[in-house]
Amino acid sequence: MNFPISWLAPWSAMVAAAVFPPLVLLYFLKLRRREVPISSTLLWRRAVEDLQVNSPFQRLRNNLLLLLQLLILLLLVLAITEPVWKRAKAREKLMILLVDQSASMRAVESDGRTRLDHAKDAARRIVDDMGRNDQIMVIAFADRARAVASFTDDKAQLKRQIDAIEPTDGGTHLRDAMTLAEPYVARFTEELGLAADTIVPAHMILISDGCVRDADELVLRRGSMELVRIGESDENVAIVNMDVRRDYERPEMINVVVRMRNMGPKPASRDVSLFIDDELKDVVATGELAPNGVGDAGGAYGAASAPSNIPAEGSEKVVAFEPVAHEAAGRIEVRLSGRDPLVVDDRAYGTVEALRPVSTLLVTHGNYFLKTALAALPALPPVILSPEQYEQAKEEELLADGRMKYDVVVFDAHSTSRLPPGSYIFFGGVPKLDDAKIDGRIENEVVVDWDDTHPILRHVAVEIIHAVQSNRLRLPAQAETLIEGLQGPVLSLLMRDRRQYLICGFSLFDDERTHLNTNWVLNEGFPAFMYNALQFLAGNVTAGGNRSVRPGSAVAIPARPGVATVTIRRPDERTDKAPVRDGIAYYADTMRTGFYTADGAADRNATFAVNLFDDRESFIRPNEDFRVGAERVASTTGEQRVNRPLWPYLILAALAVLFVEWIVYNKRVLV
Repeated sequence: MNFPISWLAPWSAMVAAAVFPPLVLLYFLKLRRREVPISSTLLWRRAVEDLQVNSPFQRLRNNLLLLLQLLILLLLVLAITEPVWKRAKAREKLMILLVDQSASMRAVESDGRTRLDHAKDAARRIVDDMGRNDQIMVIAFADRARAVASFTDDKAQLKRQIDAIEPTDGGTHLRDAMTLAEPYVARFTEELGLAADTIVPAHMILISDGCVRDADELVLRRGSMELVRIGESDENVAIVNMDVRRDYERPEMINVVVRMRNMGPKPASRDVSLFIDDELKDVVATGELAPNGVGDAGGAYGAASAPSNIPAEGSEKVVAFEPVAHEAAGRIEVRLSGRDPLVVDDRAYGTVEALRPVSTLLVTHGNYFLKTALAALPALPPVILSPEQYEQAKEEELLADGRMKYDVVVFDAHSTSRLPPGSYIFFGGVPKLDDAKIDGRIENEVVVDWDDTHPILRHVAVEIIHAVQSNRLRLPAQAETLIEGLQGPVLSLLMRDRRQYLICGFSLFDDERTHLNTNWVLNEGFPAFMYNALQFLAGNVTAGGNRSVRPGSAVAIPARPGVATVTIRRPDERTDKAPVRDGIAYYADTMRTGFYTADGAADRNATFAVNLFDDRESFIRPNEDFRVGAERVASTTGEQRVNRPLWPYLILAALAVLFVEWIVYNKRVLV
């Protein structure tokens, strides 16, 4: 702890202190006296004592006047040095501490402590400096915000709540924290008995490294804000993406590709290791990665420098491991060698399902191309039903354990509402849902765009696809468009309520089923599309986030029939309970990276992975120019102190002592 008193002119004390020796010397010097006849010896003893006192080189006897005079000189000398008292600068009486607990705050500084540890220290210092009538509340935030402590002046309670803040692997979003603070300020206003339209100024103290991705979208409407900037480290190498999938031609082989990037200002090199079920399978040396390029293209951290969307040449590298034979379900983990300040992005996690043949049900009036394509794929021979047979089938013929017993059901020019939990492909039809329907026909629809990164369209030549007639699809907003036509979606993927719908706007034959409606079935890309679609919908492929989510994302877990709760085993070995509603357990406490296993799920090997995969959180250089909207926010150390001069008080004390010395002297004279 810093000493609260300092001196602005300490050298003047050395000059002023020169008056001390003469004063003491005056009490040592012997007085020159003249002889005077006296008529009595009454005062003889007193004179002898006086002579002894003024004899040189004797021990200095206790003298109250001397002590008082020395004290006066000491106070005057201290006043000349211009002492000041460092005290906490007064803030608003209402303060809100916004403590950043995002992934970047897990970066370790040079003293071996994390940024979050330093942030909590800063918060505790602010609490120590709060005034008698101050009120403080604490909000911890990352992807979501949480009120840690409501407005109170209880320092002990505030410190306990601050100490209880835990790190997360989430992103940094300030909007929820600022929004959460508003009702607390409003409620505090009501408790004071003020009018509802009265504005109580609240001072927000953001304790963070300043890497806030949505700061440029926010506006300070009430009160003020300051940033207590935490952290100095800026070197980091991160895994920013990973792709895990079974080989297209040899499904028993697993392909793993990772993308890594140097986020720091210095060159770096790492080795990358591949583990399957904790067994080392391969190690690849990356070579040297160039320093990260920082530019304006990466968006703003409050109008600050951020990682560019276009990495500097050589700062990024894609590593493809050798294919590994593994037919069973497995946990895939990739690790970077060495250590840097942020460990959470040095590992990536993924899962792969056990290799098994896909079972399919084809609902059609007769379609040679679909029958041939499904029969040629590495799957079980398709079961074929007519639309009428499908609608009239008994429950036990279609269901197993509360869901469709076939991995994928393919509908040829048939729309239906009989859709138990499962995966479906529609050609020329739609699932009969409240927000999904066919709204007319389109003649000679033209394909204008498609997502060639999606695993369903891998190795598919979309640009050659032509359909004579296509349905105008009206689908819910959450439907993902894979192929876009000139007048609407041509191919869309919709996932909801334990169901997956892959909807193609056109059928393979015309309405009379006498002529082909598309040239797609005559192209080699159609079997590739069917293979990709079956593998994706059946869950045999994990690619680009399939069974992998970002921290804080909710996960829907299908439960076994009769199970009331699903038990989630977290990466930190703790367990949580997720209640089952309508056969699904929703779990959202995914704020730490790693593997999560669900006991009680329909899939007995139900494991999903949580990965950071966030360039902005991996770019850990503290923000030196933090802004909220267009307004620059002042950056402080959290200890805002002002110098209060003490010399006037010392002068007053010297005068008081001088008055006492005058009284003592006069009493002795009178005696």
